[in-house]
Amino acid sequence: MLPTTLRIGLQTSCSSPFRIARRWPVSVVRLPTRTLYAQPFTKLKYPQSPRRFQAGPTRLHALFQRTFSTSFRRHASPTAIRRLQYALNRVPSNHLIYWIIGINVVVLGAWQWGDRLLRYERDPKLLKWMYQNFTSSWRNLLEGRIWVELTSIFSHQDLMHAAFNLFTLYFMGPIVVRMLGPARFLVVYIGGGLMASFGSLLYRINDSQYQALGASGALYSAISFLACAAPRMTFMLYGIVPVPAWLAVSGIFAYDAFSTLRKSGGQTDTVAHCIGLASGAAFYLAARGGRF
Repeated sequence: MLPTTLRIGLQTSCSSPFRIARRWPVSVVRLPTRTLYAQPFTKLKYPQSPRRFQAGPTRLHALFQRTFSTSFRRHASPTAIRRLQYALNRVPSNHLIYWIIGINVVVLGAWQWGDRLLRYERDPKLLKWMYQNFTSSWRNLLEGRIWVELTSIFSHQDLMHAAFNLFTLYFMGPIVVRMLGPARFLVVYIGGGLMASFGSLLYRINDSQYQALGASGALYSAISFLACAAPRMTFMLYGIVPVPAWLAVSGIFAYDAFSTLRKSGGQTDTVAHCIGLASGAAFYLAARGGRF
């Protein structure tokens, strides 16, 4: 079951011997500073079947019933995309989040093992392979490894970096999945991550040494969608000051945009943060317009 309180913290920077730009999201941890607390916006009721979700009679649920919930069977077709959508929508929301977390943990383990091999056995092969296949960079794209824009979304080199992102996904992800369904959640999550990766690369088109990894572009997309859908959802800033979700997300966007303009983000990929937030809002508008 979802906790009664979602603890969301913001971490903006972290040191790294490899100097890779990290995409840090709003994260679910207990921090003494830069911490947001969010109250749930609706009661969630779990029926016996994990494949269906019911919510209490709130305005938000009524909005999503009118706007987003359409019968898939009415539009079913024998195409591969429809079959994939139907298969994904049969997956329980928590299971989808667990799968995403599991993929991230496996990739994190590969990074840690490669670092260990280099440090103790002077063997750089695995670490080199990880850089070539799990970091977003112009070098990888120009050498034909276009899949790195997708794989970098599931890639974390540092344990703390992964902990912040995956805790955020664990607590915030199921709410958005139950709003949209697994298939459309993946569109928001992966789509936002891809736009953040490509947009950050274009912003640094003259920086051949730029490398980035992390899930925060994708996570910010999902969080931004949630804030657009429930703008009055309460965030308790520093555990004291109540802030509406729209104001909290707007503040994060303004902070990252200011850091980008001042070039004071350090190793944090603030460009990817901004693009991820904008992507989530764009997905929400597309969903309201019936195009998603």
